[in-house]
Amino acid sequence: MRTKLRRNYFTFFIILLVLFSFCGRRNDPNILARVGDEIIDREDFILNYELQAKPGARPRTYNDRKRFLQRMIENRLLALYGLENGYADDPRISHQLKAIEKNVLIKEFYRQKVAGKVKISDAELRQGFLKSKMKIRARHLFVKTKEQADSLLSLLQKGYSFQQLSRNLFRDTTLAKSGGDLGYFSFGDMDENFEDAAYKLRVGEISRPVKTRWGYHIIRVEDKVASPILSESEFQAQKHRIERVIRERKETALANEYVRNLMKDKHVIVKADAVNFLVRAARKIKKRTDALLPDKFPELTDEEIQSVQKDVENHLHDTVVEFAGGSWNVETFFQKIAESLPQDRPDLTSHLDIAEKLAVMVRNEFLLKEALAAEVNQIPHVRRQIRKQKMRLLAKLVRADIVQNIHPTEQDFQNYYQSHREKYSSPGKIHLREIVVADSMLAQRIYAKVLAGGDFAALAKEYSMHRETAEKGGDLGILTAPDHPQIAAQVKYLQLGQVAEPFANDGYYFLLQLIDRIPPQPLPFRDVEDLVKTDTKNDFIRKSIAKICSDMEKRYPVNVFEDGLRKIDAQDGDNVVEMIRVKN
Repeated sequence: MRTKLRRNYFTFFIILLVLFSFCGRRNDPNILARVGDEIIDREDFILNYELQAKPGARPRTYNDRKRFLQRMIENRLLALYGLENGYADDPRISHQLKAIEKNVLIKEFYRQKVAGKVKISDAELRQGFLKSKMKIRARHLFVKTKEQADSLLSLLQKGYSFQQLSRNLFRDTTLAKSGGDLGYFSFGDMDENFEDAAYKLRVGEISRPVKTRWGYHIIRVEDKVASPILSESEFQAQKHRIERVIRERKETALANEYVRNLMKDKHVIVKADAVNFLVRAARKIKKRTDALLPDKFPELTDEEIQSVQKDVENHLHDTVVEFAGGSWNVETFFQKIAESLPQDRPDLTSHLDIAEKLAVMVRNEFLLKEALAAEVNQIPHVRRQIRKQKMRLLAKLVRADIVQNIHPTEQDFQNYYQSHREKYSSPGKIHLREIVVADSMLAQRIYAKVLAGGDFAALAKEYSMHRETAEKGGDLGILTAPDHPQIAAQVKYLQLGQVAEPFANDGYYFLLQLIDRIPPQPLPFRDVEDLVKTDTKNDFIRKSIAKICSDMEKRYPVNVFEDGLRKIDAQDGDNVVEMIRVKN
């Protein structure tokens, strides 16, 4: 009896352990999703979500975050597919995988060297709070080298506008079209050097070239708005975020100081002769079509870098840099380029950029040796971070292969066109009359007269303040519905001849009468052929990705914990500027 009782107690205890383990696993607020044994946590989500933001974008909502999490889950499933199908050994990404691991190890080594050494005073926090109450609107032009930045400044001084120059500089279409307009930002939103320069500029003033870790910027401040109210309660509410910004910046400064001390006796010397023939070879490949304003500042592709390497094959054994304890020849330099992240590669058409990036590459080799000596690569959270980044790269490669292997036929295009005719139609149009008045009570009285049988055209001539249309009985003409969404929404459910209830807009009151509704007209295939082909290919790509993810999900079940996603505050995920919060 006692044995049976002990067995029951033991069984009950095991069940409790399993239940508590399961509950703890489900309720961890930092875990947003599980894909099999893979975890997507809060930190990973916020980092990726911030980096995807676009300047000037609308504030993002919970549904935006939910969609982004689904995209991360999709990428994790694609990465698992890549692992199962040998992508980890694909030579196309072998160099990038090395670059990722090196980058993570160096960052962790930095962190260890500065962790616990940063002190932040209350005065610093309050100064940061004061700066955070000033919002600045600025635009910028961005290039990789000081030479290019000086060229841009010269063009601005000759009368070129930011709008003219930005069209040829930015891949981001929002920045290209807006003249580099970054919208409003405040303390902690930008790189510290960029921020300091912007705060010092007067409205309308243009900066000299400002160096950040990404390159060089020419900045013009468009507006400054200071909050007139400062309160202790608001300071306390913002204190944590301000402290985080200051801490990151101080840690970066300490890391830089450590590097300077590490490198002061390394005596790095870049060989001018080798740099010169590299630049000549690169410039032959990247000829500028317009010496004054090129279509695009040079940025060599992998294929073009290989062409440069082939062009200088007689110099591959020439020394390009010397340092204490060794040197690199040109061949080694190209190998180091291949093993660098894209943003860390030099612009081979620029003497200065080659020299600067070469010095950084040598520095990173010394840092990597220090990191490995400290066994940073054995730390569990570092290994997890390396795996996360490798999984992102695998997902990217799988996605690229899917795109490369999609080849719809002409019949596929026709089928897609026929089944989506509503997408390929001219927009619907509406023919309206209007009455515009400044008083809500008058608008209601006119509306009552219309309902009682009054003639809308006659009432428009009598009452409407918009004389241009009033003289025509309020006739607004034919409007394209998508171009006037607010007006279209007011008359959406009206029958011909009916009048919408009065509504306010910009301090005036409007009555609208629907005269005619012209439905969308299908467009012939030849007029939309390019768009149909793009849409068809994208549809095939989506379906292929969905099929792979569906198959993978059978082996790697997906669980999403929406409570954790809902708790991510807007300020955690909605910092909206192109160049911010990427730690050194």
